[in-house]
Amino acid sequence: MIKAVTNTQHYFQAPLNCFWQWAEGGDFIEWKHGITICHRNELVLILKEAAIPASAPLGTILLLLSATMDSYTESEVAGILLGIVKSMPKGSNEPSDEEIEESIRKALAFLDVVVKLPKELRERKQSARLLQEVFSSQNFVMKGASLREAADELNSGRIDHLIFQPGENITRTKCLIELNPLIEAGRLFPNSGSLVLRLTAGVYHLPEPLKIGIPEPVSGDLFDQLSDDPKTASLVRLVKHIVAALKIPMHSQGSGDQSYGGISDITNRGNYDKLLLSELAHDDLLLMARLVNNEALYFRREEPPDNPKRQRTILLDSTLKMWGMPRVFALSAALACVKNSKHSELIEAYVLGGSKYKETGLDSKEHIIKTLETLDPAMHCGEALEAIIKDIPASEQNEYILITDEQSIKEPSFQRSFSTVKDSLNYLLFVNRTGKLEFFSCSNGRTKLLSTANFDLEKILFFSDDKKRKRGEANDELPMFVQQDIAPLYFPIVRVNSSREKCEQRADTGTIFVNETNRLVFRKSEQKGGKELLNFIEDGTYTFGLRQDDTGYVMLQEKQGQRIWAYSFDLKSGSLIRKKSVEKIFFAHKIIFDNHSFYIKHYDSYSCLNCKTWEISMQSKKIFDSIAERNSSMDKPASNIFYRISTDNILTKFHNIYIDASNRICLGNHRIDSDSNSNTIKLNLIPEKPSPIYNAEEYETDYRPLSNKRIRFRKFIWKDGSEAVVDTRGFLHLRSSDSSISEFSIALVINRATAAWTSDGNLSGSGYFYDDKDTVIPIDSFYNYYLQPFINRIISA
Repeated sequence: MIKAVTNTQHYFQAPLNCFWQWAEGGDFIEWKHGITICHRNELVLILKEAAIPASAPLGTILLLLSATMDSYTESEVAGILLGIVKSMPKGSNEPSDEEIEESIRKALAFLDVVVKLPKELRERKQSARLLQEVFSSQNFVMKGASLREAADELNSGRIDHLIFQPGENITRTKCLIELNPLIEAGRLFPNSGSLVLRLTAGVYHLPEPLKIGIPEPVSGDLFDQLSDDPKTASLVRLVKHIVAALKIPMHSQGSGDQSYGGISDITNRGNYDKLLLSELAHDDLLLMARLVNNEALYFRREEPPDNPKRQRTILLDSTLKMWGMPRVFALSAALACVKNSKHSELIEAYVLGGSKYKETGLDSKEHIIKTLETLDPAMHCGEALEAIIKDIPASEQNEYILITDEQSIKEPSFQRSFSTVKDSLNYLLFVNRTGKLEFFSCSNGRTKLLSTANFDLEKILFFSDDKKRKRGEANDELPMFVQQDIAPLYFPIVRVNSSREKCEQRADTGTIFVNETNRLVFRKSEQKGGKELLNFIEDGTYTFGLRQDDTGYVMLQEKQGQRIWAYSFDLKSGSLIRKKSVEKIFFAHKIIFDNHSFYIKHYDSYSCLNCKTWEISMQSKKIFDSIAERNSSMDKPASNIFYRISTDNILTKFHNIYIDASNRICLGNHRIDSDSNSNTIKLNLIPEKPSPIYNAEEYETDYRPLSNKRIRFRKFIWKDGSEAVVDTRGFLHLRSSDSSISEFSIALVINRATAAWTSDGNLSGSGYFYDDKDTVIPIDSFYNYYLQPFINRIISA
């Protein structure tokens, strides 16, 4: 007990020549020059709460606590510590003045890291956590009472008369012992960012991102992959036709909640639509009481079989009569059976030869091509059919679909084999060279016709050879409008997120915004459309800057905060001047634009990017705060307020494009009309029922050639090869099969006049879509020299 008291006395006793002392009768600890470090009660609470080594030097703890105070000044602390050290006599084997001064410099460097912590991390309630992190990697050995017991002894006041007595002189060695924990902490936390990370997230550094190889993009849908390959694209077109004609009965599954089957029971549980009609005869209060008390009666329907068929086995004939066109027809029918699967049945497929069979796959493009190449010279597949039914007997869980030529079933030799297995087959699917398809169900040896259809195989399979333009050919290049570096027409204003996070609006300059499809657009005024500055900008946090000299700036901080990009634009032309990755700026807490510069606030520092010189410099907190105050005083809405931006209505959702009986181009229920009197071109709603005469077939429904994959194109092609490309940004691009007719584009706005641009540089229509200084041709000229020749070419083909 005496030893524990002695240890506590020596721990809390102030040395004669130390930087700290007790004051106010032991209520406070202060610096030698009188500045308070902490209250006695605060020290007791911190020491009891902190999980630190038991003999962490008290001098080290007091230096850390002083660094968390606003009154801390590094120069004063350095002067006090150096003055004390120089007044100490140097004993044998003790460090020299230079060693002590170097240790003080390193310790003060870490205290400066503590000073730069955010204010909330320097509060006294956070001091115990700070001490714990600083001393967690230190190795101390303390004899006697634990630190908590010593704090309790100090709080009791029983040994105050011993603690407040003058202590022994501090030596150079002891001074170095008190500085060493700060030096070690400085190595572990070289800057305030690393210490903030440890205090807030509990880690010393952010984990490195995993290096994961990005696989080649492959469409997840099998039929999309087949459509993209010229070898199999015709198969998909035929499959789509067959799926519509194929009517495979759906098996019942699930409980008696379905509305089929007879009534099997009456119960007091169920859905309201199953209430007995007699229950509805009660008045409202009585019916409610019966429902609440579970007295109301419901009917329950008969339940379907518990185990519906869960497997589908497709048997594909590959013998001599199936060679050529029937082979493609049969494989397309097999794929239609796969696509027609309603309950995600397990699909198996086998190719039947003359006497043998082998398993094949219908789940990948490679397997399908290999199946197409499998042929057998036998006259029919009777023996192979018997063999597979014998090896894989029929069951309630499996259904067999045999796909063969309709003439094979009539051969006597095949009839003998078929008669032995017909009870095991569930469906028969006959195809022939003329495009006829017949689908039968089999039950107890009897067949029943379920559906029949006739297809023009030549048209379906070979339409693309001379009429559809395939991706990669010369005629399949992007529309000329899209190829321009700067769009020749202003864009309709659509899908605008007008919150301040995505938009900036200045009355004297205009509006710049990132819309919902990640396009960066600038609009000079409400009387004009928008200039597309970028058709794609990454997701993140945006800061905009608009200047009256027609210069615009955007700073983008990526979502993860790892990278910052800066852009500058010529707003008059809509062109990108420069894009720069700002490598020296990370983790921006706040970004402000002011006078050609972005001012950035970090955890503990401030910087500035000059957009004229693209140089980065450090800034003071005072300058940043003054700029922030000046910006906040401007006439700008709060962050949760939306700007008022007028938008356009565009027509992009329609099912067909055609030329009607009046020889005008129509898009669904809207028609492109021109009016020479008002010199306008408009998309008008067709008052009468549409009468398509020359239909364009939809060739590509989801074409995304731009870097922004949210921008979708749809391509339609007429029989003569003329094309219409629908751009979801609000344009229709028209290209004639006659190369002498210039390509042209029309803005797809409704409820206002629209405009057009031609690939030879002419503009026509509403001034909303182009600059007032641009040269414009009359609507009559546009109609006579561009639109009408385009239509005439299609009609005359």
